Amino acid sequence: MSTSEVTWQTDAHSAGNDLTANALRWGTLYNFRFDVASPPAVGDIVIDLFRPGSPSQMPVRVVVPTNTDCGDTVCEVGEDSCLCEADCGAPPAAELACEDGVDGDCDGQIDCADSDCSAVLACLCGNGVCDAGEDCGSCATDCISGSGGDSCGNGVCEPLTGEDCGSCDADCNGRQNGKPTNRFCCGDGDGQAAVSCADGRCTESGWACDDAATGTYCCGDLVCEAPEDSLVCQVDCGPPPTCGDGSCDAGEDSCGCPSDCGAPPANESALCSDGIDNDCDGDIDAADADCAGVCVPTANKEKGPRRCSNGLDDDCDGLIDGSDPDC
Repeated sequence: MSTSEVTWQTDAHSAGNDLTANALRWGTLYNFRFDVASPPAVGDIVIDLFRPGSPSQMPVRVVVPTNTDCGDTVCEVGEDSCLCEADCGAPPAAELACEDGVDGDCDGQIDCADSDCSAVLACLCGNGVCDAGEDCGSCATDCISGSGGDSCGNGVCEPLTGEDCGSCDADCNGRQNGKPTNRFCCGDGDGQAAVSCADGRCTESGWACDDAATGTYCCGDLVCEAPEDSLVCQVDCGPPPTCGDGSCDAGEDSCGCPSDCGAPPANESALCSDGIDNDCDGDIDAADADCAGVCVPTANKEKGPRRCSNGLDDDCDGLIDGSDPDC
């Protein structure tokens, strides 16, 4: 021990002295007792490895004794900008390093716990959103991935997933009727006159075909593949539909989003049998006062013994029972 450091030494490694040399061993606690004028602090030590090899040393951050004197113009071990601004300088106004385990701006928050780091990529993983720069490899907790997803409808014919012009005509070009010599079927080999993606017809007129696609998906690879969608993988599939985007999307209607779906009708009198609250007043069809006295058809035609003798205009054509030609 000296005024500036504590050193532990043992015999140098040699054949046969692994047990007799008093080296520090993993999982063993060594206690050193001494008095110092300053409280301990987190500092760096260097451990020389007992057995020769590479690396020969290991830096380790631990609690160490200190010999500090704040105000002596020297930023010593145990001092930092938070504890001794006079010696170590003022801390930065915001956290500059978000992965060093240090409260750099002295606000009590370290690394990703500090709001200054909220936009740093290393701190985004775990927020439940697959952000730009992340993918299923770098942040599996946020970015979904898998294989065997239903890729039909993604705009690419993928033979390795079993797609062809019959099983997925949305993605795979083909013609299965007409003159036999004109028939063909892009995809996995099924269908009449099956052809592979190498056939030009599989990629003409906007069609796409990929013989190598395996049906795997990885959010963050910038390709929107089922089961990815705008809700679970916006980074690949774009933002989810919202009211005001100019498109009347699934789940939107004139009641909830008139800006996209158009204004609702003033009353329900012309729409009394569709099961929808068209005028957005909370009442549907016959339960709506607008439909009072409005004939609601119960059949396309007034025919058959029952409908032709019930005294009702079942098909709302203004003719009842025997006066209706349908009877």
